[in-house]
Amino acid sequence: MSSTPRVLFICVKNGGKSQMAAGLMTKVSGDSVDVQSAGTAPGSAINALSAQSLLEVGVDISANTPRAIDPDLLAQMDVVVT
Repeated sequence: MSSTPRVLFICVKNGGKSQMAAGLMTKVSGDSVDVQSAGTAPGSAINALSAQSLLEVGVDISANTPRAIDPDLLAQMDVVVT
């Protein structure tokens, strides 16, 4: 395992809440934490309002893509937030 802590944020579609949490944590932690997000039933796109809201605080998640949770990803994490 890496010495850098790894955190995974999970929500259903991985298009809003978990993407926002990951974006904000990345902004706060910089390179000191490896931040990921995933969904239990991923949607097809990032929620536009979520992306717009984060732009107001200097976080751009508009290019992110929802992705599914998989066992390999979970096995690499130190902390999982649901």
